[in-house]
Amino acid sequence: MEKMKNLAVMITIITLVTVGACYAAGPSARQILENAARVYDAVQDYVVDAKLRVESPNIHVPEASIRIFFKRPRKLHVESDRGFAILPRQGVVLDNPVREILKEATLSLAGTDQVEGVRCYVIRVSHKQFDRRVESTLWVDARRWLVLRMSANPEVGPSSEVSLWYTRVAGKYWLPSRTHTKLITPPLPGLDTNKNPTDAKPAVTVIDMRFSKYKVNTGISDKIFEGENGKK
Repeated sequence: MEKMKNLAVMITIITLVTVGACYAAGPSARQILENAARVYDAVQDYVVDAKLRVESPNIHVPEASIRIFFKRPRKLHVESDRGFAILPRQGVVLDNPVREILKEATLSLAGTDQVEGVRCYVIRVSHKQFDRRVESTLWVDARRWLVLRMSANPEVGPSSEVSLWYTRVAGKYWLPSRTHTKLITPPLPGLDTNKNPTDAKPAVTVIDMRFSKYKVNTGISDKIFEGENGKK
């Protein structure tokens, strides 16, 4: 009888140690991104004013004030003070990018890091885009479950680095107050870099967007997305 009691005690201790170890390990990479996805799930539509600044060695894009209308699923309309609207998709959070990652990507937790003093989980992501492998990293705020930084390195094409700052709208929705994006395009293969050494350097394009006056989940009419500047 005494042996049975000792065995029961040992099982209880092992169970508690195992549960405690799992708890101490923290959430998995998938659990972290599921938490982040739920933050973005809360936003069904929004209207926001934005200031757009682009610095590029290849094209000149004047600074612009734009108004962005977004509605799920992936409906977008942009109005500009210049009469035309160019919106770099890398600078705007549309729909739920975290849900897209969760569909097919391979995830791993690489530990924690600090982003401007905020403790973040670092998630490595491997997925395919247009039949090509992309290796990405996400830094997720460990308290608010917001993606504060992203980097992506595709097999072909430019790599990207995105930093995000957030504001709370109506006391319950987290949306970017600013996004800062770097697109890094490697030199084209086959260029004679001896003739022009600058061709050997990656071309860096910077896209900076600042957002204000959000209106969230107001039930935007589908009509605004019809026509030349929108998608049906």
